[in-house]
Amino acid sequence: MSEDRLITDSKLIGQGKGHWGAGLGSSVDIKDSGNSHIVVGGEYAETGRVLVWYGAGSSWSFLQICNPESYRGISSVAISEDCQIITMGTAARRGDPAVDERVQRFSWFSDWHIYLPRGSPIKSNQYCDGFGQSIDIDYNGDTMVVGAHLGSVSGSQGVAYVYSWQGNRIDGDWSSGVSLIHPSTINTWGFGMSVSIDAAGDTIAVAGRGDGTGYASVFESSQGEWLRISSLTPYDRPLDENMFKVRMSESGNTILLSSSPNNGDIIYEFNQMDNDRILKFNSDGVTQGTNPMLNTWGPPDPVLDHYIWGAAAGSGGSLYLSCRVNGDSSIRKSDADGNLLSHFGTDVAGFGWPRGIDLDLDSNVYVSDSESNLLWKFDSNGNLIRVFSGPNGDEENGFLSPMDVAVDSEGNFYVADTGNDRILKYNSDGLLVPGGTLEISNPLGVALYEDDCIYVVNGTHLFKFSQYTEAPLESLTQSEDFDRDADGRNSVDETSPWFITFTNESGTFSLEVTSDPLFLDTDLDDLNDTQEYAVTHTNPRSPDTDSDSICDSVELDLGTDPCHYDSDLDFLPDGVELSFGSSPILFDSDFDGLSDYTEFQLGTDPTSIDSDSDGMNDTIEVQLGTNPLSPDSDGDSMFDGAENEAGTNPLNGDSDGDNLSDLFEVFINTDPLCNDTDHDNATDDLEVYLGMNPLSNDTDGDGIGDFTELELGSNPWSNDTDYDGVPDSIDPDSYSDIAEQVVIVFDASAPEATLEFAQNLAMHTDVIIVTLEDFLANHTDSPYVVLIGTPESESEKVGGVIYNLLDDTGDVLADMMNPDSHEIAVRYCVWNSSQTVVMLSQAYPSDVFFVLQILRGVNVTMDNGTILLQYPTPPVVDSETDPYSFNVDAIDVVKATDSVLSISLNLPVTPTLEITTFNETTTPCPLEPETGLVGYEEALGKYLDLTLTTEELLEDVVKSLYI
Repeated sequence: MSEDRLITDSKLIGQGKGHWGAGLGSSVDIKDSGNSHIVVGGEYAETGRVLVWYGAGSSWSFLQICNPESYRGISSVAISEDCQIITMGTAARRGDPAVDERVQRFSWFSDWHIYLPRGSPIKSNQYCDGFGQSIDIDYNGDTMVVGAHLGSVSGSQGVAYVYSWQGNRIDGDWSSGVSLIHPSTINTWGFGMSVSIDAAGDTIAVAGRGDGTGYASVFESSQGEWLRISSLTPYDRPLDENMFKVRMSESGNTILLSSSPNNGDIIYEFNQMDNDRILKFNSDGVTQGTNPMLNTWGPPDPVLDHYIWGAAAGSGGSLYLSCRVNGDSSIRKSDADGNLLSHFGTDVAGFGWPRGIDLDLDSNVYVSDSESNLLWKFDSNGNLIRVFSGPNGDEENGFLSPMDVAVDSEGNFYVADTGNDRILKYNSDGLLVPGGTLEISNPLGVALYEDDCIYVVNGTHLFKFSQYTEAPLESLTQSEDFDRDADGRNSVDETSPWFITFTNESGTFSLEVTSDPLFLDTDLDDLNDTQEYAVTHTNPRSPDTDSDSICDSVELDLGTDPCHYDSDLDFLPDGVELSFGSSPILFDSDFDGLSDYTEFQLGTDPTSIDSDSDGMNDTIEVQLGTNPLSPDSDGDSMFDGAENEAGTNPLNGDSDGDNLSDLFEVFINTDPLCNDTDHDNATDDLEVYLGMNPLSNDTDGDGIGDFTELELGSNPWSNDTDYDGVPDSIDPDSYSDIAEQVVIVFDASAPEATLEFAQNLAMHTDVIIVTLEDFLANHTDSPYVVLIGTPESESEKVGGVIYNLLDDTGDVLADMMNPDSHEIAVRYCVWNSSQTVVMLSQAYPSDVFFVLQILRGVNVTMDNGTILLQYPTPPVVDSETDPYSFNVDAIDVVKATDSVLSISLNLPVTPTLEITTFNETTTPCPLEPETGLVGYEEALGKYLDLTLTTEELLEDVVKSLYI
């Protein structure tokens, strides 16, 4: 872009015209056909709405348009260049099921001054695929592209569809859509988030997101088919979470991609150009390839955003490219179809600006580097073989900006040493050929042909040189005993093979090696060739002799063995140990008894004896079977080390099986290894649940053990349950049983613990066990009923009856249905007016104490709007401020009265509470301003008549009552 401009003035040309809804202005388009037309998409009362203005300058008018058939908002609009055609799309927002995704076309009827719908709406082929998220039309409105960024076709994550209008502007319809998808080599999603088409309707740009970056593809129509001609990715692309927006010029020659506002208001401009492209010709000069558009929009997939500085053909039609952009240099290898096979060079130290590139008959790759002033030689897999700095290693007479290289059929290679105005010829050994210097001004390119002629281009001319004779090649001989590279060994010694022995992950090998007499450090590993021969005994032609991913020079510094991949013989390669953080020279880096290999397998910290900092050595954790990576293996909030010291089981959060976690027992000082710390036959969890002291077998000190009191039904918190002045230990009332028979109902398939529960309950009261059929036929009038079974809808078992009884209780039913639940629910007056029904999802023997308390606690009678609650013993709670208090909050009482009562008494009495409900027509005492209403208060129409009786005067007994 040539410059940035700041808009300093703006004008409100129109607004919602009384329309309201979310997203007015969520989509907009503008065209100029004498008077500018602006189309704005929005929402009105959860219905799509489009508004159209036309005008210029300060004068704008509102045009009529028929309401589109759309729910919620319009996500995209587009208007033709002559402003006669409008298209609009509706895409589901985040999978909104209420949105019918569609695209509609409207034409201008000048006689009526209104835009009316034409043709059938195009609906999405897939549910909630974002169809209509973006839309654009060509100059005449005859070709339309629609984005469906959530759709999927042939594995593409996001699709765009192209439609053609069949017929005239008034009568006609859209053709079937043609899908445009992104290439399989690009990992992208949201493709179709933004679309744009040129004026002619034959070039389309589609934007999406690829590998965390903005991405776009360009398609062009050719002989009735749409071909993807290129892909665009900005060089300075922000890694944002929003899609790029795309806009194509009318000519189709320029594309703008905008970034997210969160990343600096960046707009990228792409121009169609004739350079940075790959052209393939046959011997007659005719372009080859199945894609006729291969030469547009810069480099095609998958070369993407790299400038191409050199190209060379390899075997099988492969192509090698030297590329560089923004300091990123690489050699990229593609197959004959342009698919990227590999790239290399980016991780080679000193690899600067690759220019010329050529291959020898062994597919070795030669690359001239104009920035580092070097010539690089790689094998076909990208492994560095050798580096040349100038004639025979003479750094003072080295290369200067070498721009090209060529290799002949005999392995001789020719370097265009541009900065030194010369062409240099080397033999296959890398030695400068005598007389192999050709002086020529500014040589930019060099090439060889079958006639052994040298072709040189220097920017203004193309030269052809003939090699009539070739002097004897300079070579190394046994008489050459001087040290050319000044590495401490003469050339004869360096070229005379010797053996090295090394061990890698595949085994132990002996290898015959030599070094390069022209290069101080043949393999560029920062060890000169003499050091590798005499000190480390490593391979001078490999920077990593033992293939452990550590350079030989680094191994020398670390003290590891550069000839053995596992210096400490712990079965963990040295390179892996460095990445893992362990010591490659210690079998057990942290001396915790676990080898580094074992810690690698476990994922523990090889530098810490206690990886999870739980106070327990990793080795002990492995021996005990605990998790050395979790400080609390059993999840009881007690660290494994603390459990080991306390003697509890670090693999079981409840070592003694009393339903109290070990940590909680340590906190309350109970024994985590004994489920009955005070040995009173009441388990610790039962005592905690009931508020008793698990450290004392007689919480109230009345001489009766807590468990015995629970069996008798007396109060374990009071030494005189009935407050008659006689201690429970000698009071006959403490040993009384329930007078009425209790009917227990459970299925024959119930667990064995259910029968044990029934037998325990029979020790305290008269019990009869019946089947469900027998109960429904003969025992529904019983005053006390116990139902046992997990609630189950439409079941003919006991669980089905329980489900029906609790169907209107919400969370109570949900808790009872939980497979792991151990819940108790109570309903009153189910089959008769004075009845207590206790329901257990599953019964355990200890549940008998809870059931006894419920059955003895209160008797409820419900009849004709009156509820009678009779308490056989004084209600007592464990409270210093209100010891004689009780709540009236049973499910059936709350449902009948729509109220919860809380009553606090001054004395231990046995209360009887009668509650009668009235409405506004039946109440004897309506609430009116004369009878108590104040200000703006209104009567709710709900009335309760409470009658509380005790053996004492009420004025002495009642402390407080809350409703």
